[in-house]
Amino acid sequence: MKKTKISIIVTSLLLLVATMFTMVSCTTGNKPSTDDKREKLVETTALSTKFVNTSNIKLMAETEPMVAASTGVITQRITATVYPENASNKQVDWSIAWENNSNTTTVSDFVTVTPDSDGSTSATVTCKQAFIGTIIITATTRQNGYKANCIVTFVGVPANIEVSTSLTPGLNGYHLAVGNTYTFNTSLTNPFGSVGDDYKNLKVTVCGVGTIKVAAKEVYVSSGNTKWYDEKNLDINTIAGRFIEASVTTDGTVTVKVVKSIESYYGSLDRIDSGRTQYYQDCFRDYVTDCYFTITVTSLLSGVSTSFNVVIDPNAVTGVSLTNPEMYF
Repeated sequence: MKKTKISIIVTSLLLLVATMFTMVSCTTGNKPSTDDKREKLVETTALSTKFVNTSNIKLMAETEPMVAASTGVITQRITATVYPENASNKQVDWSIAWENNSNTTTVSDFVTVTPDSDGSTSATVTCKQAFIGTIIITATTRQNGYKANCIVTFVGVPANIEVSTSLTPGLNGYHLAVGNTYTFNTSLTNPFGSVGDDYKNLKVTVCGVGTIKVAAKEVYVSSGNTKWYDEKNLDINTIAGRFIEASVTTDGTVTVKVVKSIESYYGSLDRIDSGRTQYYQDCFRDYVTDCYFTITVTSLLSGVSTSFNVVIDPNAVTGVSLTNPEMYF
């Protein structure tokens, strides 16, 4: 879709980042109120959304979308606000139709709107399946017939990111060996099996969990004797990049490389005493807590993410071989 600059009410930004189908509220034939002056400019790569409040009626999302696991549909609440606030009759009627009148498919097969009760200003919008085109939900005041429209567009926002790998997880996560590189396959899914290409741009981040004890270490070259001092605790997350490197390709393949073991960590190494002593700054001394790393994969546009844990294990299996690759009887 084309990028377009659009006006949007700050309180309705959740629609842009969390919806499987996107609601767009606008009204026709009425003069905007002074509330419109507080609108802000927003640009998005996936869709255009415009909210316009008027002195008569407006629509806005009431909650974030929810997936009904048993039926595989997406629901979202919508609310109509009738003006003025002291209006004697705030009842509205809800209707739904294709924007393009030439579309002969049954609109309710794709999207429905169900008011809480007769005349209620609150309703539930349900998306049943992916669709092409634009659907218009209209709230009409029973008194004087003012209308507010909500444009529903399916853009294929992912609901989940699934991870698959040939590795078998162990305690605290997948156990990986130093110097090895591992691959994890990811796929974006939603209840309708239709994820928009705009949402397939991923990023991967690494977070360390746990604490180690580090200290200054002096090793005397001639004797091999070691001196420790200035011990302190160090959050492994602050140095996570020293141990684990992760990247993701355009096809969703995550590559995780184990650079070094935690036990081999030191901040810096210098020669002192005319080179007679090796001085290690912040050298690993001991574990304060168990340490592991969380790999998080995120869809940049939707914000949907998933995570898995990896552990640097010096005893991790790296392969297998047989003494006799062939046998004859």
